[in-house]
Amino acid sequence: MVFTLAFLPAPGVFAASAPSGQPVRALAAQQSAAGKNNDPMAKADQLYQRKKYDEAAAIMRPLAEAGDGRAAFALGLMEARGNLGQPDYVKARSWWEKAAQSGQPEAEYNLGLVYYRGVQDGGDGRDPARSDFASAIKWWEKAAGHGHGGAMYSLAGMARTGEGQPRDLKKAATWYRRASEAGHPEAQYQLAGLYLSGSGVEKNEAEAKKWMQKAADAGHPGAIQAMKLFRK
Repeated sequence: MVFTLAFLPAPGVFAASAPSGQPVRALAAQQSAAGKNNDPMAKADQLYQRKKYDEAAAIMRPLAEAGDGRAAFALGLMEARGNLGQPDYVKARSWWEKAAQSGQPEAEYNLGLVYYRGVQDGGDGRDPARSDFASAIKWWEKAAGHGHGGAMYSLAGMARTGEGQPRDLKKAATWYRRASEAGHPEAQYQLAGLYLSGSGVEKNEAEAKKWMQKAADAGHPGAIQAMKLFRK
C-alpha cells in the first residue's frame, strides 16, 4: 500500500534524534496477503497510485463508516496530505479517531502528532501555543500500549525535553529502552548515548556498545560512526 504511516514530522520530539526524511513503513504491513486481490482496499490503493484520489476515497468511505480501521486511517492520511483538496487536519483527526476505535496503533500515533503540532482544530502547525501536549501523550501512550515503537520514542523525547510534564531523564530512558526493544534504531542510538553519559541510567559502556551496535546494524549513520570509535 502507498498509504504511509506518519503524515508530518514532530520536530520538538525528534530534535535530538531522527533526521528529516526518516523512512516510514507502509500500511501494507497491516494487510494479510491472503485474499488481497479481493480486498477493496487493494483496489483503493491502485486508484491512489494512479492519483485517482476521489475514486479511492469513494471506495474507502463506506468501509470506514462500517468500522474498517484501515480505511479510516487511510482517509485520514488523504485529508492530511491534501489529496482531496486542501490539507484538512480536522477531518484527518476525525477519521483517525474512528480508526483508533478499532485499536489501530498508527491512527493513535498520528493523533498524537496532531495534538503535538497543534493542528487538532485546524491550522498549519506553526503556532506552538496551539500544541496540546497532554493529549499527545495520551494518544502516544495508547499507541505504545499496542507496541508502536515510534510512539514510545516520541514519549521518550517529551520526557527528555520536559514537554507537557516535568523533565525526567529516568522516564525518558525507560521509554527509549522500550522503543529500542521494539526495534527502533534511533531509540537504540539515543539509549546508547544515555548509557555512555550516565544520564537517567547508570553509566555502562557495555550496554552503550550493545545498543549502539544494534542501531548500527540497522543502518543508523550516527551509530555506524560511533562504533568506529568504540573499536579504537
